[in-house]
Amino acid sequence: MLERFRLGELNQEDSFEIKEELAANQGLRVSLEKLDESDRELRRLYPYESLGLREQAFGAAYLPKRAGRIALLIAALVLCILFPIGLFLRNAQDGSPQDRARGSVLTGIELALYLRDSHESPLPEQALLHEGDTVQLAYTAPVGEHYGVIFSVDGRSVVTTHYPYQRGQSSLLVSGRRTYLNAAYILDDAPGFELFVIVVSAEPLDSEAVLWEAQQITGRAAFSDTMEVIEFIEEEIRAVFEDYEVETLRILKRDER
Repeated sequence: MLERFRLGELNQEDSFEIKEELAANQGLRVSLEKLDESDRELRRLYPYESLGLREQAFGAAYLPKRAGRIALLIAALVLCILFPIGLFLRNAQDGSPQDRARGSVLTGIELALYLRDSHESPLPEQALLHEGDTVQLAYTAPVGEHYGVIFSVDGRSVVTTHYPYQRGQSSLLVSGRRTYLNAAYILDDAPGFELFVIVVSAEPLDSEAVLWEAQQITGRAAFSDTMEVIEFIEEEIRAVFEDYEVETLRILKRDER
């Protein structure tokens, strides 16, 4: 009622009653002053010009009655629009708690391959090697607690585990530096290629589950072309482990020396 009185929306009889009550009631006058002060504060925070309003467009007598209400409505609408957008962007930037826990935001994972006793220069992607060559795997994990499973797939679709070293062993990685695996790996007579893979998470990994998924993938790689097989396996591994950090490294094998 008092707000409608300020805005001139009451009829003459009701306005007269409010005026009489204001003359006799100090508390009511204080309430009216607070409403006026609220309007002044809104006009200070949201000037007419910033809202696209023009005094001459409405008339000087109209603006004091309506500007506060218009400013309040526009501010509320802006808040309703921007708050959900801001929340969405924040979630998109931070990732969900599950994503953060699984390690989808990890960076700095590297997988490297060296010829035995030659740790100065890692082998390049798609290096040509032979049956009987001995290679040494190394990984680099960022600082912090991370877990990983390292395995390889050869041209016969055989999956070989390289880390963890034993069944049931923790998959915890050494962090913050390059770490060479304890055992070297001798290339057998499997044709075509060897694809080395590391899957990394911020939570403990079930190596048996990871290897089972890898075996299911290799069982579907029915291609005659070596590169098609490699690309299919890589794509499937990244799709299955999309919530984790995955790095791969290919080497090609010559049939004879």
